[in-house]
Amino acid sequence: MFQQILVPLDGSACSEQALVLAARLARAVDGTLYLLRIANQEYTYASTSVAGVFVPADLAEMTDLEMKGDHAYLDKIASSSLLAGLNVVKEVRAELAIPDAILNFITSHHMEIVVMGSHGRGGLARLVLGSVAQKIAWNSPIPVLVHRVQKPEQDEQVSELATPIYALVPLDGSPQAEEAIVPAGLLVAALSGAGVGSLHLVQIIKPSAHHTDEQRGQAHEEAERYLQDLAGRLRGGLASTFQLEIKSSVYSDEQVAPTLVHIAASGDGAAAPHNLIAMTTSGRGGKRRFIMGSVAEHILQKTPLPVLLIKPEETSEQRKDS
Repeated sequence: MFQQILVPLDGSACSEQALVLAARLARAVDGTLYLLRIANQEYTYASTSVAGVFVPADLAEMTDLEMKGDHAYLDKIASSSLLAGLNVVKEVRAELAIPDAILNFITSHHMEIVVMGSHGRGGLARLVLGSVAQKIAWNSPIPVLVHRVQKPEQDEQVSELATPIYALVPLDGSPQAEEAIVPAGLLVAALSGAGVGSLHLVQIIKPSAHHTDEQRGQAHEEAERYLQDLAGRLRGGLASTFQLEIKSSVYSDEQVAPTLVHIAASGDGAAAPHNLIAMTTSGRGGKRRFIMGSVAEHILQKTPLPVLLIKPEETSEQRKDS
């Protein structure tokens, strides 16, 4: 259960925030942390130009120097008090295609979860690292736990992540969206320690102007029956095995993603606010279902909470469309 934990680092304080969650998970499951640094993450140019065009410096020399610095950087991280007593493996790779290098490492080294920050260095590199996190999450064959640091004061929120864990799991009624449930349960159980963690299954019904009040009521009832049946099956399986509480709620709102962000931050009226969101990167569209991909992207951009993203297996219909 998440024994092989990959933490990609870009050398920034923001990317290092992922180490707090990764270290907590590694201690909980007695796992191994793999610290991965990709050299040449930024294009570096010579200080002189020809006819106003910057000329790249010697890439081989740059790579050698940067890799030496990267090895020293990882040595410093591995010897920090945060990682004391943990089994740590350090890897430095010289690659220009950062997401592909990370995805290849996941496969070749049999990683089981990726823990990473979604922003790093300032300027263009900050935007690049954000896109790297998204590309990895949308293409990784294993779950990706993303922590998006928006403000410096939020750094403390990660280290003080409450126990037990109360995770919001958005669903749209599709088997693809349900693939987030088991990884979410495993992560919540591990991070909750001796406490009893919770999964809050949530479905948002988008009201249609073409539907009567009776039809809207039927849609709401269908969603409630779906979630109650699913919660019942989980209580007899996953929840029983890992000592998890299962809750479910149905809401009606036109704005699916902002509503989920609000629910995650405020709780569901009777419980404390959530401290984790877990969902798939795609689901199934339809009149009363939302498209998980766009919702996941919005949530990843807007919530300060850690987000566990799972790429579901493609259906035959999805493979035909791709």
